[in-house]
Amino acid sequence: MLISVIIPVYNVEKYLKNCVESILNQTYKNLEIILVDDGSTDSSGEICDFYQQIDKRVKVIHRHNGGVSNARNTGISVMKGDLVTFVDSDDYIDPRMVEILYRLLLKNNADISATSSKNVYEKNFLSNKKQEEIYIGTGVEILMELHNRYSWEVWGKLYKRELFSNIKFLEDKIYEDYYFSTRIFLSAKKAVFADYGLYNYYQRSSGIMGESSKVMKKDLIEIIESNIQFIDELYKFQDKDNQKLYANFIKHSFERLYRILLNGKKRRNFEYIQSYRMLVIKNITRIMKNEYIEVSTKFGFLLSLLSVSVLRLLIITKYSFMNKNSFIKLK
Repeated sequence: MLISVIIPVYNVEKYLKNCVESILNQTYKNLEIILVDDGSTDSSGEICDFYQQIDKRVKVIHRHNGGVSNARNTGISVMKGDLVTFVDSDDYIDPRMVEILYRLLLKNNADISATSSKNVYEKNFLSNKKQEEIYIGTGVEILMELHNRYSWEVWGKLYKRELFSNIKFLEDKIYEDYYFSTRIFLSAKKAVFADYGLYNYYQRSSGIMGESSKVMKKDLIEIIESNIQFIDELYKFQDKDNQKLYANFIKHSFERLYRILLNGKKRRNFEYIQSYRMLVIKNITRIMKNEYIEVSTKFGFLLSLLSVSVLRLLIITKYSFMNKNSFIKLK
């Protein structure tokens, strides 16, 4: 079975060779490797062309800069594979990753198979991976398991092509993975997650996700609201699955937003603290009535509404009231 690997490329000449060769050296060989050069101004485009010349599985698309989501959508529009996976061009993958995800998908008759990641730092430190557990369930159940692990990124996962018939990446937004993963997993009937740490996620201090910016905070708030609306459209408001998914999603979403608000200067955060409080206000009735949200978490949400000063104090002292423990166990 042909598997497409889509890699958006933009000014990563230092990392690209390691990324591409980790894909060329996969134990699973029937690959279509799509390198989307998103208007690079360094030698990344030439490196892409070099690999196209030496390996017939590599296909290169050169285009004007449009962002990572647009580049991924471009790759999706031309892919020929029955299955697809995504790799960021400054990361690299274990030689067995594609084969293991493929076998997990087939064995469990799943629509999505996923693995966890290991963090690689600029000082060549690789975080240890000890757990090797497998979780099988519906797309909703696996999405909730990934939420609890903060593993919502698009990479490190293998998807059936048909899931993309009505789903594309949200363009011109940061946290587009969060938007995409919510929709793709809720469209899957069955998924499997193997906690094997087969994806190597390179931590760059200069990377987008290493920054605290107005755009990040604004985009995350908008995507949280969009995802809540999507969940409500998919399930009846009082449906048990809706309530359980909403509880999982709201805790994960606000925890991530809260962690971003920890960064940056107080004055810069003031506007987004206000936006955070407005988002809580919109959802506070549902939060308080939801039986799947712990009392301590409900109290934390109420506390954050007392005043901007109180919430700012919580942020400054880095006191997080969120309960990160998973409330759903998959066997």
